[in-house]
Formats: sequence, structure tokens, C-alpha cells
Amino acid sequence: MYYYLFEAQHGPKEYERVAQIKELLSSLGIAGEMATPAPGHGVEDLVASAIAKRYSTVIAVGGIELVNRVAHALEPYDAVFGIIPIFDHPDIARLIGTSDWKTAAEQLKRRRWRPIRLGSMNGSAFFVMPAHVEVPTDVSYEITGPDFVVTGLGQPITVVAAEQLEVQIGESGIVKRGFLKSLFTDATVSTSVSEFRFDKFDLTCSREVTVKVAGVPMVVTPVQFRLQDKELKLIVGKGLSE
Repeated sequence: MYYYLFEAQHGPKEYERVAQIKELLSSLGIAGEMATPAPGHGVEDLVASAIAKRYSTVIAVGGIELVNRVAHALEPYDAVFGIIPIFDHPDIARLIGTSDWKTAAEQLKRRRWRPIRLGSMNGSAFFVMPAHVEVPTDVSYEITGPDFVVTGLGQPITVVAAEQLEVQIGESGIVKRGFLKSLFTDATVSTSVSEFRFDKFDLTCSREVTVKVAGVPMVVTPVQFRLQDKELKLIVGKGLSE
């Protein structure tokens, strides 16, 4: 049983795309119940209602903000989580195996899933796709934890929520879960790519820098990065499922 949470549409292109998605879901035989968050009926309320009605699969249809909110709202429950992106984005493609809405919808019917973890920033913003911090060249940063400190100047920083928080400092190609190979204590990062794994850490900069997820601004530094305890079951393509 599928329950769909649609992002509010803005403009003719989004209305047209949502109509196409609904038509495809109907043709696939997985239309289910559909809702859109509204004042007094937020994402958390709608997810709780879906669970109370015994829906076993909850789908976020929209952009990264809706995806993150639905993922966080599903944490207390055992439902399977799905994503249909309204528009293409490479981070969504890496997460579920496609950013094409048609393929994403077809994956829902097969219902292959893998466990994922949510990351949190300052305990109020949550992410299932990589968080990116473009630290300007004239800004210094410091990453600190219980027994380590990393300092540097003007580097891009990427954080992935996996079995631990995977941190990449410097330019690189595609970000993948599981790319970390080392732990460290005190260190100073060079200009080459460095990859580390932490349970939690704080990021501070010499001036405010925005943290973005899939291009969407989420918070500004200083930021406390943490890994949420509970795993989610995310529907993915065949090559990503376990």
C-alpha cells in the first residue's frame, strides 16, 4: 500500500509534471493515497496519518526539502521510504539509482530497498544526500570532535551519512557511500583530497558559510553534524539494493 506526499506545485511546468507522475502511477497500479502538506497538516502529521492507516510505503514526490522532511518523519516507524524527484539532480541519482521521475516511479513497484542513515545538522536540519560546504579561499575552517581536530583554509567539504559520517575535504569526482578508508587523531589537511570517518563532529569557520544539500541552503556555520541512530528502508534501483 502506497502513500504519496506531493510537494506544493508552483507554475505550469510543475503542475504538468505532477499530472504526468499521477498518470504513470495509475498505469503501474500503485496510485495509492495522495496528499500535499498544508498549514495545519504538515509532513509529520501526514506521515503519522499514513502509518495509522497501515500504509507500508511512504513516497516523497518533490525536491530535496520534502525528501529530507519525509525521511525524518519516518524515523520512528518501520515503513519503506520512496522518492520520486520532480526534476533531475545528480545527488538524487546517486542515492536511488536515477533522477528520472519515470524510472523512479517504476522502481517503486519493484520495491527493492536498502538501509540508509540520516545525518543531522544542529539537531534541526536533516539530510539523506551529501551535505556540501564550499569554504571560500580566504576563510579558515576547523573540524573538531572528542579526540581530534582538523584545520584548513578554503576547501570544499562534503559530508555523507552512511554507517558513520563520511567527510571528504578537497575536490573530487562522484561522492559514494563507503569511500572512507582511514581514521585519524590530530591532523592538518593538505590541499589534496582527504577522506575521513567520524561518529560526530563540529564545523566552524572564520566567518559564516552556508551548508547546502542538493543545492538547497540548509544551515550556516557553525554546525554540529551528527548521525541519526535509526536506519531507514529506501527504495532504490536494482544495482543499489541488497
